[in-house]
Amino acid sequence: MIEFIGNSITTGQHTTKGDLSAYAWLSGELLGINHTQISYPGITLVDGYRYDADWAPRRGQSVQYFLMKQPGNEVNLEWNFRAYTPKIIVINIGTNDYNLKVPKEIFQTSYYNFIKDIRVRFPKTEIFIMRTFAGYY
Repeated sequence: MIEFIGNSITTGQHTTKGDLSAYAWLSGELLGINHTQISYPGITLVDGYRYDADWAPRRGQSVQYFLMKQPGNEVNLEWNFRAYTPKIIVINIGTNDYNLKVPKEIFQTSYYNFIKDIRVRFPKTEIFIMRTFAGYY
């Protein structure tokens, strides 16, 4: 199992078939392995920053990843991380943080803590961190 974590790029928001033509889906399919995408259009990594729009996720991925329900749910329990263990996690996030002017130092600290929190839940999973496609941060 490979798990992709990200934002609209990982979701395939502006691709021809949405999730089914996102780089994450296509990569998993081409590798011939089980895969999943934990991603939302407009989501930031850093919690507390969001677009001023009804569609924008209320939480940053640094918090949302660990929850069971979609970002708009007020009551949201922690995900059961014993449900499956990915062999590989690929993270591609930061474009919305950049666009919303999250200070670089806050982004970096949040990213470090995010990876550390993932590592606690998946101590043997390989984690790959991609630079955003536009090169932000």
